Amino acid sequence: MKLLKFSAEWCNPCKQLDKFLTDILPEYSDIELVHMPVEENKDSAMHYNIRSVPTMIMIDEDNHVLRTLVGFNIDKVKPFLAGT
Repeated sequence: MKLLKFSAEWCNPCKQLDKFLTDILPEYSDIELVHMPVEENKDSAMHYNIRSVPTMIMIDEDNHVLRTLVGFNIDKVKPFLAGT
């Protein structure tokens, strides 16, 4: 699976999410993190209808969207990654 993380340089919650993901992603070896700065990925942001950052989108090997999480809520990130 791929985790698309849409973010922006000026976004403080995005920076907090980066730190959190750095700590916990080693627990999820089946997830590949793909950084998607919205300024550099405008077409992808439009495709996935990104309206707020941070936004995380989990996609499968066929690029189908499995789930989406908008914002950074520490209590929701692990369940999102686990698919629960």
